[in-house]
Amino acid sequence: MVVYEWFCGTPPFSGSAVEVAAQHLQTPAQPLQERVSSLPPAIEQVVMRTLAKDPQERFVSTREFAGALEAACRSAPSLLHSPKIISLPSSPRVPGNTSLLLSSANFPADGHISYTVAAPLQDTPVAAEASALPARWTRQLQDARRMVSRRKVIVGLAGLTAAGLVTVLGTGRLWYPLFRRRVTAGPQKPKQEAIPNISATAEAAINAAATRPAVTSSGMNSLDFFVRGGNNTLWHRRYDGSWHGWEPLGVLAYDPAVGYWGSGRLDMFARETTDGYTAAALQHRWYDGSWHDWETLGGALTSDPAVTSSSPGQLDILARGVDNGIWYNHYDGSLHDWGALGGVSLSAPAVTSFSPGRIDVFVRGSDNALWYRWFAGQWSDWTPLGGSFVSDPAVTSWGPGRLDIFVIGSDNTLQHKWYDGNWNDWISLGGALTSSPAAVTWGSNRLDVFARSTDNTLVHIGFDGAWSAWEVFR
Repeated sequence: MVVYEWFCGTPPFSGSAVEVAAQHLQTPAQPLQERVSSLPPAIEQVVMRTLAKDPQERFVSTREFAGALEAACRSAPSLLHSPKIISLPSSPRVPGNTSLLLSSANFPADGHISYTVAAPLQDTPVAAEASALPARWTRQLQDARRMVSRRKVIVGLAGLTAAGLVTVLGTGRLWYPLFRRRVTAGPQKPKQEAIPNISATAEAAINAAATRPAVTSSGMNSLDFFVRGGNNTLWHRRYDGSWHGWEPLGVLAYDPAVGYWGSGRLDMFARETTDGYTAAALQHRWYDGSWHDWETLGGALTSDPAVTSSSPGQLDILARGVDNGIWYNHYDGSLHDWGALGGVSLSAPAVTSFSPGRIDVFVRGSDNALWYRWFAGQWSDWTPLGGSFVSDPAVTSWGPGRLDIFVIGSDNTLQHKWYDGNWNDWISLGGALTSSPAAVTWGSNRLDVFARSTDNTLVHIGFDGAWSAWEVFR
């Protein structure tokens, strides 16, 4: 309630003590944007969630609320600079009620609609940029700073207990990260010569984690495989006709997404360390003969990213945001504005491209079924593919008009569905899997899928006209 009042100047409920108590129980609070039209929607969503009547809809802890509010403030363009208006491809009107699970807007017939989107922080702002805040917020921050300190503005959070305990959150925690660039140490460069055999230390570390592998291909007989170990060390292994040994690439807190977009150019994206908060910024590094250090690209991600290349010189990046919807961006040497694709996702997205300009996105929806959306000149609406699953999906394509989807079923087996002009039925490929899968292809009728099995062992299954048996990946 205090945060609500901080943003709009008045509490959500008013009247006598009895009237306020009744409103707490029965009356929804007036939406913040009706009182402050310039307030970014992401911030309003976080604050209004704390006032939900159903306790199940609220944040489970003050830490979770703080992380969501921090991420919303970081992603809100009006907090740092004027909103950027971009034109995103639109999607046609959806018949029926598919919007109940993954929503789609009704867009105009011209095929495009302008969105005001939250642009991630690209450069390190200087102190003078604080003046870009709305004047009223600036005055409030200045007044609060005079009362306490430059970096700690006490924002009372609802949580008054019988003992009179008040949980407080410093706006220094919320606002200060917006005005400084986070720097992460770059992992070491890979060794040029392959390690002959995996060491016992590397194998033990890799098998001590429940992390998700990542894999990509630069062409025929080429695979680059990545997985985090139990101590968060990122390990890399390359295949060029035979498997080389493992090499460490430094420490990484979250599972990466990797993709090639040109000869000898490999890019890696991952979430930054969040220190226990819900959302994290996107970070990036690349290999072009040697590994470059991590750079922060901003944003507010609540899932691992997914990446593909839909055209030469461009990488397409998708992730789930603080609203549990899917957000899209593209990278061509720099990151552009984030655009909302909507939906309510329980998983990280999976993405691939089977022809120039084509993007296919898959998520596990709020019903645990698989949903997908594609771009081919304009975005389609979210479409259900059925099933009931427990993992993030994986997708790959070996050529135009072909999609292969993999996801873990409720019985922990690998489920497979493919598109070759028409969608085929789900089939089970067996296994006893404990992580989300990673899938890759290097040519027609060639598929490789990796995942973790019981006791966290890495396992592999392949297709080259027929499916192989599951085998331990060493």
